[in-house]
Amino acid sequence: MALIADSLIGHQEQLQKLKDLLQKDLLSHAYLFVGSQGIGKKLFARAFCQISMCQNRGCGKCGDCLKIESNQHESLLYIEPDGAQIKISQAQDIHQFLNLKSTTPRRFVIIENAHQMNVQAANSLLKVMEEPPQNTHFILISPTEQSVLKTLRSRSQLIRFAPLSKEQIQSKMNLPDWILNASHGRFDMIQILMTPEMDNLRKKAFQIIQNSQSLSLKQTFSDLKETVRDRETALYVILCWMQFLRDLSFYKSNIPTIIHADHLDLLESLKSLPDEKIFSLFEIAKQVEKDIQGNVDRVLAFENWTLEYTT
Repeated sequence: MALIADSLIGHQEQLQKLKDLLQKDLLSHAYLFVGSQGIGKKLFARAFCQISMCQNRGCGKCGDCLKIESNQHESLLYIEPDGAQIKISQAQDIHQFLNLKSTTPRRFVIIENAHQMNVQAANSLLKVMEEPPQNTHFILISPTEQSVLKTLRSRSQLIRFAPLSKEQIQSKMNLPDWILNASHGRFDMIQILMTPEMDNLRKKAFQIIQNSQSLSLKQTFSDLKETVRDRETALYVILCWMQFLRDLSFYKSNIPTIIHADHLDLLESLKSLPDEKIFSLFEIAKQVEKDIQGNVDRVLAFENWTLEYTT
């Protein structure tokens, strides 16, 4: 599908607003797209660039549309952090791009995770962002407005993006309820949760919870060691457990918004756990998550949680 806008989920109000400005030739020289990670801001930016640069306002068939869809358009520059930052050398790449003679009526610079731009890079771009070459537009993308340097914010028009609703996602994709609930409106998370590997890991995480009621502590540790073989799987297991504890608390209180509703039998079997115990386990789980993110040995990080859960 060459027309990127067709693959967008939600954000139609924002798209129509920009299309109206485009039609009236009133596009700003710079926009700041803000909203939660993984809800499609980068895809939206590419879709709008395609519409703007197509002579037919988004036909999906012409040379411009096809080149943008394949990330090969000479009038679109995409910048993302090099490691932890957007560096001065990348700002220089932008200057070089803008110094080239444009062969199209418009050109765009998309800067993803603009909040990671270091001060030197930002200072290098201030003047050109304020007074860019004619028909050149910047799109900065960030989770929040406040995380972007004030000097960049002040030169950009703000466009806010909301998390995707379950209804919006369901209109495009047929997904199990637990994925819709666990993704919290993040399309990137949906793509991760849909993989067979993550589905199997989720099942294993809940199996450990279930087995911990009847197996020895030694066997529980053995199961954990076998499961959490790397940092990413360890973090996902603890996320599943935190979501489960949240579900257990809601289930006991008859609150219907359960994430993992396909495990009601496990929730039922553990509803006798006191509320104080659930809260304690959740707090320990949060600490385990911090420890793993801080590169503490993942198996040792789970030890306190397992000891608390099985006693």
